[in-house]
Amino acid sequence: MATTSPTINDFGVLTVTDGIAQTGFRSQLYAVATGSYASGATFGSGAVEIAGSSTGYDSVKDVPASRASVRKHDTDVDFNILVVLDGSAANPVADAGEVRLRVTQPLASENFTRFLVALPTQDMNYSLPLFEDIEVLDEDGTNLLPSTANTILQARFLYGGDLAFVQQDLSAGPPPTTAALTTAELGALFGVIGRTIRIFVRGTYRAA
Repeated sequence: MATTSPTINDFGVLTVTDGIAQTGFRSQLYAVATGSYASGATFGSGAVEIAGSSTGYDSVKDVPASRASVRKHDTDVDFNILVVLDGSAANPVADAGEVRLRVTQPLASENFTRFLVALPTQDMNYSLPLFEDIEVLDEDGTNLLPSTANTILQARFLYGGDLAFVQQDLSAGPPPTTAALTTAELGALFGVIGRTIRIFVRGTYRAA
């Protein structure tokens, strides 16, 4: 029977004898300059945050309900991220930009060190993964995004472990047109009394 062996320090990693490790992190939305995703083969990895955008999204985030769990078995990674936002509030980010997700920065002093651990680095023998299991739902489970027909909402894994939200327009092309999700598009979902916005991101990929 497999046995578990927790680390002495609370890093949030539970190592199992069959090679499975489970951890998690505090997820945070932020925004980067428009055009960052299309800037090159790195899809704008490491693009600088628009000042105050993470603070704006944090102001409407339900921290206890938001979570990110990661399961790594050898080099196979499965993750499940949920960000819960108060849709009753006004659009928290007025500046134009592209929406991304990362480990919360800076980390609050009362949080454990484990919450600094991002998604594991991808296998460099493969291209940066593109995840399609994305949902943006209201409190009734109604899809809020994408708002246009023939469009798929996706998340691109970036160097460093952040995720860039993008939308693929299947009616364009060929090939289909892919563009970053903007702060205006996400912002349009806010300002509805009683609304709760839940962003689910799930994916599997090969780690280094």
